Amino acid sequence: IHMIMGAGSAGSSNVDAANMLKPLLGKGKLLCVGATTPDEWSSNFEKDRALMRRFQRLDIEEPSLADTIKICLGLQSHYEDFHGVKFTKELIEKSVELCDRYVKNKLFPDKALDVIDASGAVTKIAQNKEVNVETIVKQVSKLAKMKEDIIDITDTKGYKSLDVDIKKQVYGQDEAVDKLVESILVSKAGLREPNKPIGSFLFVGPTGVGKTETAKQLANTMDVKLIRFDMSEYMERHSVSKLIGAPPGYVGHAEGELGQGLLLSEVDKNPNCVLLLDEVEKAAPEVLQVLLQVMDDGRLTGSTGKTVDFTNVILLMTSNLGAAKLDTAKIGFGEQKHKDADIQAVKQFFTPEFRNRIDSFIRFNSLGRKEILSIINRTIKDTNQLLKLNDRKIKIKLRKPAKDYLIE
Repeated sequence: IHMIMGAGSAGSSNVDAANMLKPLLGKGKLLCVGATTPDEWSSNFEKDRALMRRFQRLDIEEPSLADTIKICLGLQSHYEDFHGVKFTKELIEKSVELCDRYVKNKLFPDKALDVIDASGAVTKIAQNKEVNVETIVKQVSKLAKMKEDIIDITDTKGYKSLDVDIKKQVYGQDEAVDKLVESILVSKAGLREPNKPIGSFLFVGPTGVGKTETAKQLANTMDVKLIRFDMSEYMERHSVSKLIGAPPGYVGHAEGELGQGLLLSEVDKNPNCVLLLDEVEKAAPEVLQVLLQVMDDGRLTGSTGKTVDFTNVILLMTSNLGAAKLDTAKIGFGEQKHKDADIQAVKQFFTPEFRNRIDSFIRFNSLGRKEILSIINRTIKDTNQLLKLNDRKIKIKLRKPAKDYLIE
């Protein structure tokens, strides 16, 4: 209905459709129902108080899970007739439940009906009479951009080998990987609070031991997108506007992706992802304050007022705090203090409210000879793979003395 403002006015005259309708609406001669969005209402419609007074505002909220199931069951016969297939009641309930859990950037009942409609169409093309769970899961995985075996609640194949798959690529950090995977499994079992991210972790350890690599392999194994932000780019206080958008009145407010903020637009497009904040201690304290809301409430509101859901995000932060102290020589009685130098450094650097919201501090160890050998072997394999792809017909082989020399 906001389109009637200014419609049909010529030049500077203010005789438009809205003003012509006002007397009719006032006398009650014209019965009218208008539909618009909250944004358009506040930016256009609300400005004309006289027109607004002639309408009663009704807010149409998103229906609850139970109501959506009723809506879908009510429409079930229409979809069955149209596609010529059958849905069971359990299947419709399951599809609504899966949409609620994994499809975060659309609303009910729209997203549930999308899945039901698409499943009906796919089943019809496959010339089957009854829609099955696999088809539903496939459609949800397409909408949510996630691996199917991670979506299906009954099937846990995707998680059974999660730690093994990551350990194949990240050497010598078994303890860290176990801690990370354990938390994801707890969340998969439905034992976490519903309005928090899947997990918030701080990786602490010296540089080059596999913190960032672990994040990459986790995203790879779960087949979700890795969104990476290098926090050294957010050292100034005002750089918070790059993440959540410039405030009203500033250049770039509400203009495209940058106006919405890089962090918000990325997570909005990929609500199921691994979010990696590299070298988090380099960011300005104001930037870290923004993360408090994400870790505590699983959502973040940008400068335009749009709220983005973070409940299916795995938040990983890496830091080198205290790594230098761990490397210094240990003499006599000082050993015990040195051992926890990284955790001490983290405690001194981050505010108590920030630390309390982190699910666990994961310590990465320095690598021993055995792990470095594994990395050398893997690098040789990867390099040979690259050479094969380029068709150079060259193969690299290393003898033991050469490997020992590299380890040293």
